Amino acid sequence: MPKTILHRDVTDRCVCCGMLDTFNFTNAHDVAQCRACKSHRFSATTIPKKQDDDHKARWRAKYDKDTTELNSTVNALKSEVAKQRAIIKDYEKQLDAKYEDLPPDVVERYYVNDLVREAHEDRAKAWYARDMAMLALTRIEGVHNPVISKDECSCGEPLDDCKVGLALEAQQPHLFQWQKKRREAGKLSDEDDPRL
Repeated sequence: MPKTILHRDVTDRCVCCGMLDTFNFTNAHDVAQCRACKSHRFSATTIPKKQDDDHKARWRAKYDKDTTELNSTVNALKSEVAKQRAIIKDYEKQLDAKYEDLPPDVVERYYVNDLVREAHEDRAKAWYARDMAMLALTRIEGVHNPVISKDECSCGEPLDDCKVGLALEAQQPHLFQWQKKRREAGKLSDEDDPRL
């Protein structure tokens, strides 16, 4: 069996028994044949049944060795897991002992404080989202507001035909109230409201 890698150790399967082994090929015509198979391969005196029995015995020995190693690894891991569980239980006991004397009202206060803080954060996010929506409506209104003298929208459409203006009309009281509060607080600029 020709090999392209010469004069270096390579891992390959033996052509006779099929087991992995390390080979060092010195020419392109070398055959991947393990040391155990060299005694019976191409030998006129080797009986095929004996050859098969040799292969089976070697595969059985390999299987037993691999199984023993795997079981040893699994047992070591199980032992390590048991040790870690014992350490965790010890830490849990220490933690329980540390806080068992703490009055429940103190724990509840910390818990309630966290809930209140989260509620304040949620409220701030909601106010910010509302302000951004109202600001967007204010900018849209700057482009779509009624010009009473001409009976048309500032976009040039007749008042009854401007769908954006009609959609904004229902929100006008809320929008005007929000704009008034923002102007009084100095948080609504001419840039935000194109009508100013």
